[in-house]
Amino acid sequence: MNNENQIRRHTIIASVENQPGVLARVIGLISGRGYNIESLNVGPTQDPSVSRITMVVPGGDRVLELVTNQLHKMVDVIEVTDLSRETGLDQEGALSQKARLIDGIEESARTVGALVDQVPALQAICSLVVASLKSGNKILTAGNGGSAAEAMHMAEEFLGRFRNNRRSLPALALVADGTTLTCISNDFGYDQVFSRQIEGLGKPGDILVLFSTSGSAANLRLALEAARAHGMKVIGLLGKDGGPLAGKCDLEIIVKGTATERIQEAHQVLLHLILDAVEREFA
Repeated sequence: MNNENQIRRHTIIASVENQPGVLARVIGLISGRGYNIESLNVGPTQDPSVSRITMVVPGGDRVLELVTNQLHKMVDVIEVTDLSRETGLDQEGALSQKARLIDGIEESARTVGALVDQVPALQAICSLVVASLKSGNKILTAGNGGSAAEAMHMAEEFLGRFRNNRRSLPALALVADGTTLTCISNDFGYDQVFSRQIEGLGKPGDILVLFSTSGSAANLRLALEAARAHGMKVIGLLGKDGGPLAGKCDLEIIVKGTATERIQEAHQVLLHLILDAVEREFA
């Protein structure tokens, strides 16, 4: 078996200050979150106020990181040592499904929670959208892949409703019409699939909302340029470092992170908050 496909059994030695029920807490902490424990022992040290916990946990480097992070949360860890030996276990099999699910939920919560730092930008976006719609303008949205789904989600909520009944608000997802997309892609190329529509639909005062986890798509860059040429405002809901679109929009929120799916989850929260703020102005 290739060493790249092997994982290790981590022997984790944690010196902890003596506390009532410390062994039960550690067992509940690790096994309750879905990690496998091959062995776990508690023994004395030269310091009577400190015990030494030794556990063997199979898994890759990510498992070691997760387990030690949890130990730091629950017990007074003085030192953690990784004494490893290779095994033939598969990396994915070592980290149980339950642990992976918990890790994904917590990662998503951290990504969404970090949006509190972006509230001033979010307030500015909400105010711009409200002002544009109250002036009789419309919202155009665009994105690729999962971001296209978010673009459609925003537009349909404006036209229909988010939570409460109110008048329909003009919005159009530039990703929604398959015949238009294939026509433009066939005749002009996919890079112009959004900019060509903006040429025909965009008016001064309208808003273009771009969804992108990387900011690197050429068709979004050309869409931004077309919107500028037609006197539109551009809002970017971006991710990672914003890519080539960073700093190019009138208003932007860049979701920090590297996982595309977590960025998209944060974008979903942002679009719901925008919809809620707008709907309250048209109730």
